[in-house]
Amino acid sequence: MLPVSDFKYIATKSNLNINKPLTSLGYLPEWQSLGKVKIKLLLTLGAVLFCLFGTQLVFASNLSTGGEKLVSIEKEIQDQETENLKLKTQIAQSSSLSTLFNKAQSWGFEKPQKVISN
Repeated sequence: MLPVSDFKYIATKSNLNINKPLTSLGYLPEWQSLGKVKIKLLLTLGAVLFCLFGTQLVFASNLSTGGEKLVSIEKEIQDQETENLKLKTQIAQSSSLSTLFNKAQSWGFEKPQKVISN
């Protein structure tokens, strides 16, 4: 039976020249031919991931400070609503009929004896 090989070119001692690189002979192991590409790819991928991680940190920082601002604004809104409610209560008390009647009497107004109607 004839020997069968899957390789296109097999370097042997007779046709292997030590002075020439293996690439010039057409034979270079897979791990060497892709090694430089793999390293460049890994470095590029690492740099991209590092940049993405840094961007995520910046956005997270901005979100946290934005959350603090939101809480302070909500607290201020709550304080203003409480003050508004107090003022509405004071307006309602000062404009009640009994208060207005007492003020009118203190200013000299009297209750009319007859009501004039048309």
